Amino acid sequence: MAIEGLGKQKNNYNESLTSHKNMRNTPTGKDFMTIGAASRESKSSNQGKTIGLTAIGDTVYAARYADSSTSEKPIIKVGDVEVSVKDVDPSNATELEMFALTSYMEDVGLIEKKGMSTYSKMKNFSLQTEYYGMCDGIHEENLFNTFKRNWLDLLKKARNIYAGMPETYKQSLDCGKMLLDLSKALW
Repeated sequence: MAIEGLGKQKNNYNESLTSHKNMRNTPTGKDFMTIGAASRESKSSNQGKTIGLTAIGDTVYAARYADSSTSEKPIIKVGDVEVSVKDVDPSNATELEMFALTSYMEDVGLIEKKGMSTYSKMKNFSLQTEYYGMCDGIHEENLFNTFKRNWLDLLKKARNIYAGMPETYKQSLDCGKMLLDLSKALW
């Protein structure tokens, strides 16, 4: 699979994003229409600036600006879904919406990106809460775009877990900073 700008091969990136063979029981954009105000089926091209990449199972998703995106109303396309990032509520959002939101926030400088992406850190911190039995399904690929979670609550729980161990105290500070950064999303 060729990704834009990497080599001279024909770009099959869009085809792989929407291929049902690669999506393994992942709902299509039409399933998002019932999720909430932040997500809807995309009619946008794949020409917008790419601002984030993630892999869910064996499918790679790019976060990129949708054709209809403006500075007043930023819209991020992920696969065949558009997310109006100013409508995303981190206390009630799908993982796909959080991927779009954090990618946008990093791109415009609302979150400083150091090392791995904010989305990847948030997901890893949430895995800690799952390990301690405080949530489940973080690894479930089919929940990426269908299940809303309170990501702020998961980060608070992870912060408390990390704060209780001297070896992981720095991670608790990172969770706290992420909570502050995501509060900026409550426009």
